[in-house]
Amino acid sequence: MQITTASPAALPTPDTLRSIGRRHRHVALGLTMLMLGVYFLFILSIALFKDALSVQIVPGLSLAILMGVAAVAFSLVLTFGYVAWVNHVHDAAVNRLEKGGC
Repeated sequence: MQITTASPAALPTPDTLRSIGRRHRHVALGLTMLMLGVYFLFILSIALFKDALSVQIVPGLSLAILMGVAAVAFSLVLTFGYVAWVNHVHDAAVNRLEKGGC
């Protein structure tokens, strides 16, 4: 078995690797902060505005339940958006690096 190494010209530069990693970290942290903000806003609104959130929209459905469902739906949208971004943007950049094109 012969081990071959790529020529130095074909290797990605550390700056390219760092920029891809930095962009991934910024997107992931940004979405995490956004989700935490929505979650804590929902929890604080329950703690501070009990009377307003107990308003019945229809029998059996209060504003608090509707906001909870909206928070879960928002987290799903963020998750699907992140997965789409990773599949189309991040993985494309990583694949370009694997093929040798910076």
